Amino acid sequence: MKKITAALLIIMVTGSLFLSCQSDLGDTVIGASGTSLGSVDTDGDGTSDGTAIDSDGDGEADGIDTDGDGTIDEEWSSDYTITDSSDSSSDGSSSDTETEDTTAPAEITDLTLTEVSKNGYGVLSFSWTAPSDSDFSMVKVYYYTVYSSTDQYSREIEKGTNEVNISGQSFSSYSTLVFKTVDTSENESDGTSVKVYVPNSAALSSSLSVTYVNSSNVSDLDSLLTTEGYYLIEEDLDLDAISGYWEPVSSFSGVLAGNGHTISNLSIDSSTAESGSSTLTSNVGFIAKLTENSEIFGVILDDLNITIDSDTNLSNVGSLVGNSDDGIISYCGASGTIDAPGCTYVGGLIGYDWYTDDDPKKCYADVTVTGSSYVGGFGGRLFGAVDCYATGTVTGDSYVGGFEGQIAGAVTRCYSAGGVSGSSNYGGFIGSKSSSTLNVKNCFYNSGNNFAGESDNYATSITLTDSDEFTNFDFTSDSPVWSIDSSKTINSGMPYLTDLKPE
Repeated sequence: MKKITAALLIIMVTGSLFLSCQSDLGDTVIGASGTSLGSVDTDGDGTSDGTAIDSDGDGEADGIDTDGDGTIDEEWSSDYTITDSSDSSSDGSSSDTETEDTTAPAEITDLTLTEVSKNGYGVLSFSWTAPSDSDFSMVKVYYYTVYSSTDQYSREIEKGTNEVNISGQSFSSYSTLVFKTVDTSENESDGTSVKVYVPNSAALSSSLSVTYVNSSNVSDLDSLLTTEGYYLIEEDLDLDAISGYWEPVSSFSGVLAGNGHTISNLSIDSSTAESGSSTLTSNVGFIAKLTENSEIFGVILDDLNITIDSDTNLSNVGSLVGNSDDGIISYCGASGTIDAPGCTYVGGLIGYDWYTDDDPKKCYADVTVTGSSYVGGFGGRLFGAVDCYATGTVTGDSYVGGFEGQIAGAVTRCYSAGGVSGSSNYGGFIGSKSSSTLNVKNCFYNSGNNFAGESDNYATSITLTDSDEFTNFDFTSDSPVWSIDSSKTINSGMPYLTDLKPE
């Protein structure tokens, strides 16, 4: 009887202790497993003392795993802090869960090229408007320099500064820059890309302020271009927006960067007694005179018409430039008509070019040209040219050539295709030379234009649709200068400049 009583007493006492333990822990079950909610700091020293465990799936911490076996070893307290959870807040609850920020800030707006200058190499100056994102931190600019064409550089511009000068840019080439926004979580936007032409070093003898040219100011273009600067054409332009005829820009200094955009409907006409507001004089064209070291890049004239009465005897007539006084012209083109039967030095793109080391490069003219003497499909009288061509019909009296009326220097890898008519000194490629040291290399003209003119001595008559006959023309490099369409859809199957694909 005594043994039974003792046993019952032990059972009663043990049961009482077990119930007491359950009561103290509430719903926590030591040894239960569950979902980890993150590391826990139990004593406020900033270090981890275990892992918070949710054992019942309600999103709240029920206990702590202190030995790393994934089960609860200790009761949870509201005084504890979860220190590194990405999906739970510090009170152990998922009700105010914070999601990792992976969203990049908005892009910058109003990105503007403000100035082009040099400091050993080209320097491009930009400004912009920053995004309003609360976590926006900086703008990061990615670009290449003259020091490496493969290693990309970057500049970080902290929030609060909305401008930058990017130096180390190669002259006479394009620079591509990408402006990305960055937030405090180091998320980067896709970026805003901009491609800028950096002119030749000589054109940057002084810093040039940038003026954007578009449909909003095209009606004032002829007056705008009289002020020295860097003019950036940002869209195709139609000169029909100008009242009356185009007034040739008397003298242009600076840089005109067309970036391949088209200027259509250039119209100059002497029959009205006035073109614009003043009587026409010698040097006629979109630009009457291009000054020394000034540059025109990537301007395409389309559907142009220049008409000068037969009894008006002017000189230096060209669609783009009447007279280039040591200026620089590249990646330009023209199509249309020049009818100036009483004029001398008349060319489809350039009328007259002074002696210069900066010959026109990678340009074309598809212009029907009529003049008196020194008349050419590309130039009236040029010092030289490199990788250029002319396809228009040319008519004149003397010194008439499919490419140039008269050549004064070196011409390399050029061709002419149009028919030629003249009375004396005329030829399929050139009409005459002005120097005994004339140097014509790898130049060609249409085999149908075999004349007794001097051109036969300086260029080769070939079939212009056969690329194999164009000796030393670059058709096959990784970035070929020339292309040819075997279907004869583009440029009637004759070579064209890869970067200036004719319409």
